[in-house]
Amino acid sequence: MKEILKNVVGFRTEKKWKMVVASIYYVFCLLLMVAVGVGAFLIIATIPFIIFAIISIIKDKNKKKALITLVCGILLFSVGIKSDNTREVNEANAKQVIAQNKIITDKKAKEVAKAKVISDAKAKKISDEKAIEDKKLADAQAIKDAETARLQAIEDKKVEDARIAKEAKDAQDIINKNTRTFSSGEYTVGTHLDAGAYEFTFIGSGNLTVYGADGTLLSNEIGGSNMGVSKYRSILTDRCKIKISGMQMKVVPTNRSLVAYGNINLHAGYWIVGQDVTKGRYTASTKSDSGNFVIYSSNGSPKTNEILGVGEYAVKETVIDLDDGDIISISSLNSVNFKPTK
Repeated sequence: MKEILKNVVGFRTEKKWKMVVASIYYVFCLLLMVAVGVGAFLIIATIPFIIFAIISIIKDKNKKKALITLVCGILLFSVGIKSDNTREVNEANAKQVIAQNKIITDKKAKEVAKAKVISDAKAKKISDEKAIEDKKLADAQAIKDAETARLQAIEDKKVEDARIAKEAKDAQDIINKNTRTFSSGEYTVGTHLDAGAYEFTFIGSGNLTVYGADGTLLSNEIGGSNMGVSKYRSILTDRCKIKISGMQMKVVPTNRSLVAYGNINLHAGYWIVGQDVTKGRYTASTKSDSGNFVIYSSNGSPKTNEILGVGEYAVKETVIDLDDGDIISISSLNSVNFKPTK
């Protein structure tokens, strides 16, 4: 080992400070080899050998050993230079390859981006064409639906018109069938007249009585004279008995309609709250002489029982509360006024 160190620059004299400096230098060369490469290591490491070989050739008598060292140093220095050049070329080539690869990659990226733009444009075109086609189909369907709805509306109107016409015809048929003039005598509902609501107009003067199916007296009215009424409203049920004495009577079916809450006038006869008259609080009065004014609740019990008009036992007006289902019975009075009141 000592023989080898005697040929290493820095260790030949065996002086410690030279050995320390040489060791630091050689460690630096090794680090340089790791960091940069073998070429740089050979260049830096051989420089001391070349320099000291030249000095030895000049000073020492034994020039052979120094020449060998010089030649070896120059050869290794040349190898280092060539290796370093090769490394630089390789690095340059590598950089060029990287640059070329980057160019290729960028080009491919641009092509991909361009292809994506084209693809997106195609997709948008397809989407726009589909949207246009969908709109056409939707518009066509809307037109079809509108036409179907129009035709259905026409058909519904025809059906409704037919229904209204039939109802009107049926009502007119009932009116035609039951519009009659009865002379004095007895008549039975269901045989001589259909059940329903009627307006009786008296011709001449006489007496009208109506009995229920069980024989109960429902109406007893004087008609046609100064003491009686000119017309009477009756609601006839099946098997009621009608008796006319001393006069004729025109019978006309009436269409029942609910009169709104307000000032109304009712003549003699029967009226049902909720079907003929709107419920509420009223003041009832009359300009006729006097007559019976009775209101029955839905259970049949009388709520009001007054002689309305003028006379010793009569009242000029009475305040009443009408509820749905109540029955108003007016007798011997041509007209009773109902005025809304608080």
